[in-house]
Amino acid sequence: MLSVSGGLASPVLGAVNETLDKTIRDWNQNALIPIGPIDHFASAPSFGFRGIYRYDRDISVSFSASYSGQTVNASYRDTVAYLNLDRSVQTTGVMLGLAYWFPPLLFDMEVSFGVDFGLLFARAEAISYYTREEKSGATTVTVVYFDSDAIQSRSCTLILMRFTGKRGSSRTRPVF
Repeated sequence: MLSVSGGLASPVLGAVNETLDKTIRDWNQNALIPIGPIDHFASAPSFGFRGIYRYDRDISVSFSASYSGQTVNASYRDTVAYLNLDRSVQTTGVMLGLAYWFPPLLFDMEVSFGVDFGLLFARAEAISYYTREEKSGATTVTVVYFDSDAIQSRSCTLILMRFTGKRGSSRTRPVF
């Protein structure tokens, strides 16, 4: 069995959004560049899939993966200055699972207990670029004042235990 899913991820990124606001305030106050407010990280598209192979009546194995990412941007441009601020966050998860299916219960109900082991990878990136046009004698020169690229990566191990139940297939139900 293979399933594909999509939706919206709603990560809790309050600290990241506060840092974005502080960055904008710093550029407005210290560099006197009137950058408008930057969009905050909110819901982002999320994609995933899961494949399950039932080895026999008792055992099944599964593999699943998911991805979610979002980028926000703020910029300022006039005749002599250009500032661009890009911020992005993304998460990727992979899981392997093993499940034991108990013998059929009342009303042909199948019940399983499974354990999934996986890794979650998170990455945040901040890119800032600031240039100014300055006169140097008779020519105009573009001077790069600020160019930075910061990447923060984290990973964690996930262990998920699940207890599921489903009604058996129509092939196994007795016909009355």
